[in-house]
Amino acid sequence: MNLLRGEQSTSRSVAGLHGTAMAVGSILAGMLLHVMVARYGRAGVIRVSTALFGAGIAILVSSDLVPVTLLGALVCGGFGAVMVNATGPVLTARHGRHAPAAITEGNGVGTVFGVTAPLIIGGCVALGVGWRAGVLVVLPLVAAVLWYGRSVEVPDAEPPAPEPLPGGALPREGTSLSPRFWTAWGVVVMCVSIEFTLSFWTPDLLRSRVDASPGAASAGVFAMIAGMAVGRFLGARMLLRRAVDPMLIAAIGLSIAGFAVLWSSTSYPAALAGLLITGLGLSMHYPLAVSRCLAFAEDRTDLAAARTGLGSGLAVGVAPFALGVLADSVGTHTALLMTPACALAALGLVLAGRRAPA
Repeated sequence: MNLLRGEQSTSRSVAGLHGTAMAVGSILAGMLLHVMVARYGRAGVIRVSTALFGAGIAILVSSDLVPVTLLGALVCGGFGAVMVNATGPVLTARHGRHAPAAITEGNGVGTVFGVTAPLIIGGCVALGVGWRAGVLVVLPLVAAVLWYGRSVEVPDAEPPAPEPLPGGALPREGTSLSPRFWTAWGVVVMCVSIEFTLSFWTPDLLRSRVDASPGAASAGVFAMIAGMAVGRFLGARMLLRRAVDPMLIAAIGLSIAGFAVLWSSTSYPAALAGLLITGLGLSMHYPLAVSRCLAFAEDRTDLAAARTGLGSGLAVGVAPFALGVLADSVGTHTALLMTPACALAALGLVLAGRRAPA
């Protein structure tokens, strides 16, 4: 976004609209995913969304006009969210009781690409071929997924027919998700809020708190992402032997401890250590929170995945902005206390979900 902002000569607010567009796309995906799956099947939705995500990339790099790049961000955000959220029910159906491990490992692979992508874009800029060349690396990957996906069996499941209410009326579709699911949904919102507020605002904290240069501040986020990547691969193995809730509670506790190190740091190395520990804790937040949502949905995993994606989109769109507004009043260092507050809320919702009616 910084490279695009310089090319378009726009303000930070206008550049930030690209993130908002991606969040709006994710929210729309959360509203429509289960309808799409019911009509086209899981395999069809995954293939079509992958192709349209590639189209969004093509739109994004096709012009430097703000309306065009915003449209590209909207399409990428929407169909990228469909791709991600549609795979959760598939992994759940394929792996059964080992689904949390599979979902965590899948997120680990995604995190590796999250580390690699900025390096590729930065390398292309350094070589003089521009950021667009780095982004276009995605298109051969999209083509490979579409080609390989033809031979992959994707389990489909039709949602059960709703039982009639007294008087013969059918219940509304959304009411089929239990109170336990909605407590798990709240955990997803809190966990995504933590991850994205830290991703957005950690560089600003490092510059103001430990006097890091702009480059070192941006690079500091990689310590957190690296911790997330390592934690997800290790966590996937641990989940084959351990229950989800104790693992998630421990991960939330670890992220709070890491944040405490980061928040109290007055030197760059100590802040990096805090970010690494925080990343190790964060690594298990999202995959385990999503796994709980799908487990509590019983036979309505596609609807649950859609609603989970909606919650993620809301968190991405609202939480970093809310912290920014707060930071304008009290400073980034104090405003980031919103992060452990969200973590404690997530912890409370995990414990409440264990007592909520199924």
